Order: sequence, then structure tokens, then C-alpha cells
Amino acid sequence: MRIVRLITIFTTLALSVHAQVQSISGQLKAADCHFLIKNDGKDVQTLDQKITLRAVSEKDTVVINSREQVYGSGYRSYHLEFAYTKDHPDRPIQANSIEFLNDKDELIHRISLLKNDRTMAESEQTRTLRVRYMAVSLQGIPLTLLDDVAVINFLP
Repeated sequence: MRIVRLITIFTTLALSVHAQVQSISGQLKAADCHFLIKNDGKDVQTLDQKITLRAVSEKDTVVINSREQVYGSGYRSYHLEFAYTKDHPDRPIQANSIEFLNDKDELIHRISLLKNDRTMAESEQTRTLRVRYMAVSLQGIPLTLLDDVAVINFLP
């Protein structure tokens, strides 16, 4: 009986320590992914990649009869988030479109970042950081498509 009690105490302590050590993204149930990320065809050294579910808010301002009206909306959208290192930290990834390719380098899907409904955010670009963080909205992209994606290429 004493051995069972010791095993129970040990298991409880081990689980509580594991819960405390787990990363924020792990606690929020972000999905790990392992895409080859490229910037205009050149490999980007990624440190971490996740697919996350984020809350997104938008606001539109309309002027009617010289009166300004503001409309807001919110929704949830999946985002590809990743951390990467740059050889030249003053030149972050800047893209107008993103290509999704399979393991044979065949184009599966392309999205434009120039449309209002597509967003890409990067860590503060005014600082010369060795590690940068980026999030790209996957709004409108079927998640099952991502199962066939091996390479994500950011195009200027």
C-alpha cells in the first residue's frame, strides 16, 4: 500500500512540474508544423512554427451625409506563426503574395497579401533583431490543404 501511495505522489508531482514547464503555445493548444519556409525562393532558418486560432477584429469608417460612422466586427481565424533568424536583421520578410507548394515543388495554392482581408504581421521592424516573429492569416484556406503543403514561399 505504501508503494502505491509513493507512486501516486510521484506521478502527481511529475504531472504538475510538466504543466508548469509547458510553453504558452503548448498550453493554448497551438498545432506544431514543419513547413520549409522560403523568402523569394531562399530558405529561411525557422526556429519554431505553429498554427494558432486567433481572435481578429476589423473596423470600417464610412462617411454618410458628412457624418462619420464606425462599424466593427470580429471573428476567429487560423494563423501560421513562426520565429526565424535573419543573416541581415535589417531586411525582414516583406511579401505581396504567398505560394503553397507540395513536396514535389508543385504550386497548390497562392494568396495575395494586397487584399484587405489578408493580414501578415511581423515583430517590430524598426529594431535590428536577430530573431523575428511573424503571423500570417490563413483565412479562407482549407486546413486540409495544409496537409499537402511542404513549402511556403513568400514572394515580394
